[in-house]
Amino acid sequence: MLREVLRSVSELEYRTELVHGTAAGREIPFGAMARVLRGADAASMATASMATAIRTTVDAYTAAEDTGRHVVAVDDAHLLDPQSAALLHALAADGRVRVVLTVDTEADAPDAVTAVWKDLGARWVAVRPLGVEEVAEVLSGVLGGPVDAALVHAVAHMAQGNPLWVRELVRGACESSALSRAGSGLWQLVDELPFPARLHHLACRQWGGSSQASHDVAVWLAVAGGRLPLHHLERVADWEAIAGTEAEDVVTVELGAQGDAVRLAHPLHGMFLRHRTPNLDQRRWRGLLAESLLADPRTTPAGLARALRWRGAGGAPDEQRVLEAARVARDSGDYHVGMELAGMLEAGERTCPEAAVIAGECRLWLGRAGDAEACFQSAIDVPGPTAAVAAVGSAARLFAESGRAQHSCDQLAAAAREADEPLRGVAVALRAGFAAATGRVDEALAMLDSAAGAPRPAFAEIGALTAAGRPLDAVAAADRPGRRAGGFQPPSDLDQIALVIALGYAGDHDRARQRARAGYREAVRAQHRPAQAMWAHALGELAELTGDLVTALPLLVEASTIMRAHPVVRGPPARARCLADVVEVAGLSGRRERAARALAEAAELPPDSGRVPRLVAARARWGGDDAGEPADALWTCAADAQAAGARLEAARSLLCLARLGFAEQAAQRLDDLAGELQGPVAALWVRFVRVLAEAAPEVLLDTATALREHGLALLAVEAAASAAVALRRAGRFGEAAAVGCRVLCVDEFGPLDLLPRKGKAWRPAKRPERLRATYTRTQGATRRFADISPAVLRDVSEPHLGRGQDH
Repeated sequence: MLREVLRSVSELEYRTELVHGTAAGREIPFGAMARVLRGADAASMATASMATAIRTTVDAYTAAEDTGRHVVAVDDAHLLDPQSAALLHALAADGRVRVVLTVDTEADAPDAVTAVWKDLGARWVAVRPLGVEEVAEVLSGVLGGPVDAALVHAVAHMAQGNPLWVRELVRGACESSALSRAGSGLWQLVDELPFPARLHHLACRQWGGSSQASHDVAVWLAVAGGRLPLHHLERVADWEAIAGTEAEDVVTVELGAQGDAVRLAHPLHGMFLRHRTPNLDQRRWRGLLAESLLADPRTTPAGLARALRWRGAGGAPDEQRVLEAARVARDSGDYHVGMELAGMLEAGERTCPEAAVIAGECRLWLGRAGDAEACFQSAIDVPGPTAAVAAVGSAARLFAESGRAQHSCDQLAAAAREADEPLRGVAVALRAGFAAATGRVDEALAMLDSAAGAPRPAFAEIGALTAAGRPLDAVAAADRPGRRAGGFQPPSDLDQIALVIALGYAGDHDRARQRARAGYREAVRAQHRPAQAMWAHALGELAELTGDLVTALPLLVEASTIMRAHPVVRGPPARARCLADVVEVAGLSGRRERAARALAEAAELPPDSGRVPRLVAARARWGGDDAGEPADALWTCAADAQAAGARLEAARSLLCLARLGFAEQAAQRLDDLAGELQGPVAALWVRFVRVLAEAAPEVLLDTATALREHGLALLAVEAAASAAVALRRAGRFGEAAAVGCRVLCVDEFGPLDLLPRKGKAWRPAKRPERLRATYTRTQGATRRFADISPAVLRDVSEPHLGRGQDH
């Protein structure tokens, strides 16, 4: 920031001088400010009295010909020697020299430096730590592409907002090949973040002044993962040492209703101390901590898993306690811990069916579908009532691979007939969820109606109602009681994601966005890759719906990349829809190469997935110069979706056909659907297609206003662009130019690539960025099209617009 300030003032022809404060220079009078001393050499100034040296230097600046055009910048001003600090204060007080300082707020600065902002009125700019979103922006800019949220979260957590540490962590990850770029262009973390040697050097300097007692307490926390309950730390460390460590800001004590805990003040401290501590010492200390954790009945499932891991083969675990902890971890979404605890019981002499089921469920939701199926099969092979529970868990795999869906459904139906009522409710929900995900919406709703009254998860009903074009009913169904089912409880991510999509199409975009962001952050924090993919897709679809293309594209790329690497819930159909959204957003953003890559990836999907209406629409709009054949396929998809009850997808397909130039035919088909669609989004789709068919400019502009008021900003721009075309065809060139220029100057979407709707063939729009640049060169860079009155635009544009269609 300091260099940027100096660069800016240099362009204004100020004379700049940069001074660096150092710890070593504190012992030398005027050592740091030797470069700015005037009127005598530095040696004579050092031997003169302080008052003489300061007066001579200030007078020299006053007598200079360019008085008032000087900037003295000091980096790390808190490290200045007293004489240099006094000279700096005198220069700032005189007013003929502008002073810019950087100060570490956690360090003690000389009084003269503090007085610059306290007494002389200098502007104080507090540089706060980088947030997660800012770290994401920095990484995407430095790496030159979209960045996986897991990588962003890991760097942001370890660096704690310090830009220097962000830089060193990413540099170390690149040098150690811990970063990898997928074929989609997404940067991912394929290994743990390393501890670079440059950071090790900085950490050594920071720890040089800490006491031995603080060091020992910090090591206990480091080998324990960075955090321990206070009463466990008290068993291995002295209380006075713990209190002294807190006073030195090495640790932080957290007071809570569930118990007090102590954690390291910075995650990098743990990396540094583990790096310096011999492995045998770490093993011995972890063994002592394990015994303390195992003896405490209040130990959390995560703590119990760590303790058993540290103890190793030192003794057989308490099966009931471990099983109960595995249940708690699974139900709370801590799948890594649940899988580890259940795996400890699986590895015994005899198979514990429930442990195998828990391990399978956790593996399934961590993206390890093959391992999950093996766990479920091992539970089914054990005679007894748990076979039905395992069959239900195995049926959840149908969302991971649609090719195995029918086999899983048959197995599930056979097991559920002999199961209790809650288990049958879950079985029906899973089968209905698969039917809705593959477009058989009426069949899914019929299944749910047949099991009315049975407690079941909400995702199937909410998803089916939303796909049927009834998002208002879906939102109401989410609040219906009796959702919890015994025996098997799918993760709440599915329920919440289904609700977010329903809220989006119900028009409650703010509430949907808030829920989606919270779920996405939690999935990233907990390292649940399938859940991260689902939340990223939901957030991207919501951003696309509201026209936030800049946010939508990296989210959708992230979701499609994870789906390719991990078999996630809802499988190829969901992946096809995600790739279709990537194509649509990339195409609208002018990223034709990105859209082409997504279409090529979609071509590798199973044939059934290729018939997803959204993907067919993406191929029709962005797949090539001739949209005739894809458009015919899209008409067929729209008819099939309507016949199967997927009215929302049918309406979306007809909207795409209207954009391709078939507005009149699409409007006729939408009239048959309009009475069965709920919510403002679908209603505005219908209205947009109707006015597009009418091509009345005033009605199109009114529709654009209504679309923007309801949050559909991108569709509003398309309506305004269509109005400009209609005005031009009517010979109203001045009004057309005014509307068209406002469309070109919409900055909130980034560069837009809107397609003209002329017959079955389409071509890219004339380059709007070039048109905007041409105007700014001729009329001045500070003016915008939207600021010019229609009369002026008419006077300027009419003589030229009449010369040909290309103008």
